[in-house]
Amino acid sequence: MNNELLKQIKETSKNEPKTLEQLFVKWMEELGEASQALLSHQKVSGNQYKNLELENLKEELIDTLLVNLDIIYKIGMSDSEIENMIQKKINKWIQKQNK
Repeated sequence: MNNELLKQIKETSKNEPKTLEQLFVKWMEELGEASQALLSHQKVSGNQYKNLELENLKEELIDTLLVNLDIIYKIGMSDSEIENMIQKKINKWIQKQNK
């Protein structure tokens, strides 16, 4: 993701009136919508009628990412903190895969 997009997300986050608690509920709502899109896309019993496709799942996952980034910015993480934490978590992920 390029820096201009992150800057735009950060600026939009500053204008978001939802509280941290409300954002967590919104994030869970978006995760539920992503789950529904996945189940429908995979034609899981009871979910086919929604006729959701891979594109719907992609959109819902982006919604979860945006709300997640909003939460991250709301708790005051800087871009460098985010980058450092992501690198740390990637390294941990790689180590687990190499065991």
